[in-house]
Amino acid sequence: MTEEVDPLPEEDVDKRLATALDNKDMLAGLTAHPGWKFLERMAEAQIDRRKNEIFLKPLTSMDAVVGQEFLKGEATGIATFMAFPQTVIDDADAVIASLTADKEEEVVISGEEESEPL
Repeated sequence: MTEEVDPLPEEDVDKRLATALDNKDMLAGLTAHPGWKFLERMAEAQIDRRKNEIFLKPLTSMDAVVGQEFLKGEATGIATFMAFPQTVIDDADAVIASLTADKEEEVVISGEEESEPL
């Protein structure tokens, strides 16, 4: 059995929409900044250094596996951090599209939208 979900009050929808737009604008500005491009290059260099250590250096003992796994974790963490702004931007786009579609649907259902002449 599915539950009916009450729609958010109008002020909550407007607040969520404003927050999503603010987050998107803020992080789009950050990722467009030349400093972000520099940070991306630095992060890629750090990831490459760790990949080289993982893939090009043969393990000499079973204990070395722990160190290798640590380097994999570092590389993954750096990559995740660098991908985070785009993830938030994509999420904001989805929230904006959803809330905008919900608002448009409310207008059509309530009959406030005028029909175009044929």
